[in-house]
Order: sequence, then C-alpha cells, then structure tokens
Amino acid sequence: MPNGTAYVMDVGSSTITLWHSSNFGATWDPLTYLPGVSSFARARFATDKVGYLTDYSALYTTTDGATTATSWKRLPGPRMAKGDSFGLWELGVTGSTVSVGGEVSGPPHVGCNPPKHSDIWTSHDSGRTWVDARLPGYVGIGSIRFANARDGVALAWEFKPDGNPCEYLGSTNSVYVTHDGGRHFVRAAHCAAHAGELCTAAMFLDSHRLLVGRNDGTMTSSADGGRTFTERPGLPTVIGMQPTKAEQDDWFWIQGFAQAGGTLYATTKFAGAYLSTNSGQTWTRETTCDSTYTLGIGEVAAFDGTRAIAGGPTCLSTRLATPVGAPATAPVTGSAPTGPDTVASAYGLTASVTAGRVVIVRSLRPAASRAG
Repeated sequence: MPNGTAYVMDVGSSTITLWHSSNFGATWDPLTYLPGVSSFARARFATDKVGYLTDYSALYTTTDGATTATSWKRLPGPRMAKGDSFGLWELGVTGSTVSVGGEVSGPPHVGCNPPKHSDIWTSHDSGRTWVDARLPGYVGIGSIRFANARDGVALAWEFKPDGNPCEYLGSTNSVYVTHDGGRHFVRAAHCAAHAGELCTAAMFLDSHRLLVGRNDGTMTSSADGGRTFTERPGLPTVIGMQPTKAEQDDWFWIQGFAQAGGTLYATTKFAGAYLSTNSGQTWTRETTCDSTYTLGIGEVAAFDGTRAIAGGPTCLSTRLATPVGAPATAPVTGSAPTGPDTVASAYGLTASVTAGRVVIVRSLRPAASRAG
C-alpha cells in the first residue's frame, strides 16, 4: 500500500503464517488469526484493512486487517449447480474487484476426478455477486491481475494426461485478457513460439498497454489491449540482452511485475531484480538484491517509485529507497537450487512445478464447496 502497509503469506514452513508490516517492510509481525488453510492458500489485500484469502475450497474476507480471532468471514463464493463444487487456484484483488481462478467438479467418486471445466470468476462488489468466464479445455490458472474494474490479464497452463494414472501435465501456457470486467476472458497469446517457451508474468500498465515476461528473461508487449504483440528488449546481462542462449537463461525467468510512481519493477528466478523508469523500454539491474538468500525472489509489490518488496523461498527482499545499481552487473554465482519450485496439496489434489512443467495428481476428495 502507498502508506507503507504490506502483507506477505508464508506457506513454505510447517505453520502457514500471514505477516504484516506498517513501515514499508522494515519490520514484520506475524498475524496468527487464520482459518484452517492448506498450501493452496492465497491472500491479497485491497486496502490496509480489507483483504481476501482463498484456500482450494473456500474464500474468506477480513475488514480489520486480520487482527482478531473473528476477523476472517467465509464468503459463499461463486454459485454452483447442485452437486458441483469449485476449486480455487488463484486470487487477484484490485479495489472492490475480486477475481478467483479455478475449476468446477461434479460429485466425487473413486478414481481420478478430473474437473468438468475451468473458470475465472470476478466480483465487483467485494465478493457478494460473481460473473463467470469459462476457459476452453482443462487449464490451471497461474495468475490473475486487474488494472481496473474492466481490464484484466490471466496466465493459464494447458493440462493433458501424461500417461500415468490420475496425472495431468502442463508444459505450455497462454495469456488471457478481459476488457469487460471478467465476463469474458479471451486468449491473447499462446506461449509456444519455440520449445520450452513459457509466459511467466503479465501485467496491464494501463487500459491498453500489456507487458508479458517469459522464462528466459525476454518480454513481449501489446499496445492495443492484447490484440497484437511486439517483442521488447530482454533483461540486460554482462554478455548482452536476454536470451543469451546460455545455460543460465532460466535464471532470468521473470517472476513478477509491479509499478508505482513511474517505476516498473521486475523480479527473476535467480538473477535478482530490475527497474525501469520508461515503461519497460530499458532496464537497470538492482544490485542491492544480491545475496545468496535473495536472488531467488518471487512476486513483487511496489509501495512507490523507490520502495518495493519481493517474497522469495527463504526470505523477503525489501527495497527502501536505495540507489539503483549498475545496469549490467553479473548475478551472484553458484548453483541454482534443484527439485520442485513449488508444491501444494489439498483435498486429494497435489500440484508441483518443476522447471516450467506443472504436474497435477488427482484422487478422491470431498466436495467441500458443493452447492445445494
């Protein structure tokens, strides 16, 4: 928030914790008042007090900054046909616009239980009523971001059976956009121009300009709301712009974008953070993020043009108006971590992400969000 308020959800430890800061990320306090949630949990805040929390089968809201045991109130969520249930993958919040991406399943039975269809539901009245945009095929929503009440962008993985019982593999993804407040999401780009290409971050800079980052540090943009795209210069390295076609290209996997006060921030998987003051035309590497703990940083949120935070696998990186680093310094050397990037599980569903491949394993689960 511009006033220095920030919230961070930690789902990697044995206890899922929501952390709060009121001083631009300089210090943090744990908020222990959480409903029982799984590692699918997501939290987003619209103001310093109003926030939303999703688990795979539930949606909650708070209006007092989650400061008491009764802070979180469960919302009914999108309306389902009798016998159906929803599963929520992702959450996006912009003011009173709340958007959740997930899937609809029928009555559970012994076996794999694939979903009936995938959807993005959007509410413009803080979760009281919803509009439903159904996406084609079986897809997993990776992110949803609205620039305003009308214009939004989502990333979605395309899943196919991988030959193993109850397993579904997602190795390609697409960019979807809406310009009618979430009533329809249409595919604007399929991210498969070459083998291994993925779109890993997307954000509307305004109602028309859309920026998309990839898993090798390259970018593409649209000036007409997603109808056409133009390649943009990639992130700078010591040996040139991405992609360098070197084995370290995946270090520059773009994790997220944020903008405030005329500054655009980008974070990468293992190559630190970058700043742009001209809407992404050129980028400068932020050397203050360089340590063995903060190179692997994830989503980024901006307070203003000089202050931002980014969450990583082991810590939090905080930028408090520090000088911008040299434009082409090398990242800290060393070996990148191995194993899955993320793993989440709940209600008989396990999702793991490794090197850009998403594997879903489904089994019998209770329909905790069933209608009727």
